[in-house]
Amino acid sequence: MKTGVLYALLLLFPAAVATGAPAQTTPSEANYPVWAALSHKLEANPLDPQLNRDTEIAVQEIRASADFHTPLCNSFFTFFSRLSATGYPYQAQVYRLYTLGSATYRIETGKTDPYGTNLYAFTSVLKGYSSILAKNPADRDKTMDDLLVTDLKGKLPDMLGKDSTCRAGR
Repeated sequence: MKTGVLYALLLLFPAAVATGAPAQTTPSEANYPVWAALSHKLEANPLDPQLNRDTEIAVQEIRASADFHTPLCNSFFTFFSRLSATGYPYQAQVYRLYTLGSATYRIETGKTDPYGTNLYAFTSVLKGYSSILAKNPADRDKTMDDLLVTDLKGKLPDMLGKDSTCRAGR
């Protein structure tokens, strides 16, 4: 009986190899396209309530994922601390934009370098901020404006380059 089972397995094994059976995906991989799509949608419309509910779920999935990590630079923590101190009413959207932007960089490029990840994430934040200002010009914030000016002057790469936690991979 053992020989019969072994024989059946040996017959099936080459068929599985020959068909090019797809490799198993990790739990997070199934969500990659959704996370990237939500990231781009949030950049364009960060004030949409349903989209914010959807992106909050995606951010929770990213944070809970055991198989998906993106490197964060100290620049983000410094920036977010200053933003929190101002009481900016859209800081939750900014956090979601940053988190989804960092995930999208990895998803779309396959890279995990801290510099590229954070440059992409900050750019995502600024796209969302610009969208907010387009709808509500009075919703300005000094911390956000400073970051926007830094980017408009082409100095965002320099800002991140000065951060030792971002230099790897640059």
